[in-house]
Amino acid sequence: RKKNMYSGIEKKIGKVKNIIIAGGDGSFESALAYTPFAKKRLGFFPFGAGNAYYSYFYKGNRFNYLRSRFPFHEMPLDVLEVSWEKGKFQTGLFVAGLDAEVIRLVGNKHGFVGYFSAGWQAFWKCKSDYNITCLIDGKKKTWKNCMAVTLAKIPYFGYGIRGLAGEVPPNDGQVHGLAYVNSHFSLSNRFIRLWALILVHIGQAKPPLFSFSGKKIVVKSEVPIPIQAGGEFLGLSQKFTVKVVRKQNVLVI
Repeated sequence: RKKNMYSGIEKKIGKVKNIIIAGGDGSFESALAYTPFAKKRLGFFPFGAGNAYYSYFYKGNRFNYLRSRFPFHEMPLDVLEVSWEKGKFQTGLFVAGLDAEVIRLVGNKHGFVGYFSAGWQAFWKCKSDYNITCLIDGKKKTWKNCMAVTLAKIPYFGYGIRGLAGEVPPNDGQVHGLAYVNSHFSLSNRFIRLWALILVHIGQAKPPLFSFSGKKIVVKSEVPIPIQAGGEFLGLSQKFTVKVVRKQNVLVI
């Protein structure tokens, strides 16, 4: 339980090339952000409460094969960098707005009950109408009455990417995004958010969902908006930038 959970571990692993992170989403995110691991091949063995990276590395029932064999193959994965007023953070998935409030409210109460309770509180109590200006490779988009924005490389359906973008290319150098924008009255935002979840599951890319991609995404909000990356609440921001900064070799099934 220290700021850098992998501090000093490079002295123990020496020239080992393949490292399997046994833990949750946060453990793998920390490994992505740890400089000595940048030239290693990272694999993921899910032991944590979260399941974003679990769903990416082990599609379908492939996790069951781990009991008898380890058919890993290597591939490069783009790593995103989030820059905002208070610093920088490397991640595979980033969320701003109502969905980030869920992570804030979860706190240390992980697991299904914790996430369900936090989601329920966010649904009824948190702000869900933000006026957003988004620059996608310099091209301006304006979204009024926006509930949330997701920027990711990991196509996890809970963050609204998988159902719309399908198989997100792991190393195309692009940031893939989705905005939840209600063109009607803000009083209906929470119920529109539920409808959007259904659209994500059935793969329908239509309003209130707007998908996009670009090499550099700059987002500005008229008021401070909550942000989170990789399951960690980062705070509030009125401007942040997301771009691909490097590639990480990972081991997947």
